[in-house]
Amino acid sequence: MPRCFKSSRVWDHVTKLPLDTAKCNLCGNVIECAGGTSNIARHLRRNHKIETTPHAASATLAAMFWDKNNNDRAQAQPPRAPQPPPASHTATTGTPALPSLDSLPSSSISTVASTTVTPFILAKLTKMPAEKQHKITGRLCHYIVKSLRPFSIVEDTYFRAFLSELNTSYKVPSRGEVSERFLPKMYEAALLNVKTELQEVEYAALTGDGWTSRVADHYLTLTVHYMKDWEMKVRVLQTLKAEVSQTGDNIAAEIGQSLEDFSLKGKVEVMTTDNAKAMVNATSAGIPLSLGCFAHTLNLSTQKAMNVPTVGTMLAIVLKEKQKALDRPSHNLILD
Repeated sequence: MPRCFKSSRVWDHVTKLPLDTAKCNLCGNVIECAGGTSNIARHLRRNHKIETTPHAASATLAAMFWDKNNNDRAQAQPPRAPQPPPASHTATTGTPALPSLDSLPSSSISTVASTTVTPFILAKLTKMPAEKQHKITGRLCHYIVKSLRPFSIVEDTYFRAFLSELNTSYKVPSRGEVSERFLPKMYEAALLNVKTELQEVEYAALTGDGWTSRVADHYLTLTVHYMKDWEMKVRVLQTLKAEVSQTGDNIAAEIGQSLEDFSLKGKVEVMTTDNAKAMVNATSAGIPLSLGCFAHTLNLSTQKAMNVPTVGTMLAIVLKEKQKALDRPSHNLILD
């Protein structure tokens, strides 16, 4: 029997089986658990989004990304001027020396004063506090999300060397920790923040865009626009993968569910979409005003104009004259 059988919360979601195995109550998979419950916790986290062993940094990350002004402060901070390192940090031989007592907190100095100073004591006193470690991890995850970096960047040798040069006490999280534990917690906090803010909105406008991926998967992205304190706010509500045929009725149901999830039911006065028939039919059902996207309409108008033989001939002549005037190679007009 696994050592944590009676205490771990994973057993609320699985059933113990013989031979150090357990069966997931949600999907029926059999999981090995001879060495403990780590495999079960990982299965629940990856396959069912259930976190049974919250990371120590979870509370700090949630608090950081619940703050509505978190992004603004991060963007507004100016670069700090480089500070020369304290003279006591470098020995005369050129190798790094231990921190001086002056660089330690006062509470630490009193401890050191009553104890024989050894490298081990100084190393323990200068260890990075857990809260600081978690805040740096939060900023690292924020950088990955906002700069569209891959999760694998935390495993890059040069990136880890860069962080080590900044602070050797910082422990860089693994790729799995970032993708499975930290970012989901940040997402939950940001989602709750948006939902709370939208509850106070009285009127809003919606933008919808349906598109197809290279592997023919259909998606619908919804963006809400509203005013708060006389400032325009824009929030992406969701990018939903469509599991059913994208008819007008199905799209209308998807839009309606999203509006209900974000407390926007009855608050949307207008929605802008492309000119696809299904999108027009979907918005005409429950939204007072439906507008076609100007850029999409202009693109369609231009394509129709280019099909007129006289327009194509005129543009070809203009192109030839421009190429000649600029002394450029002569090419035919490409219409696509």
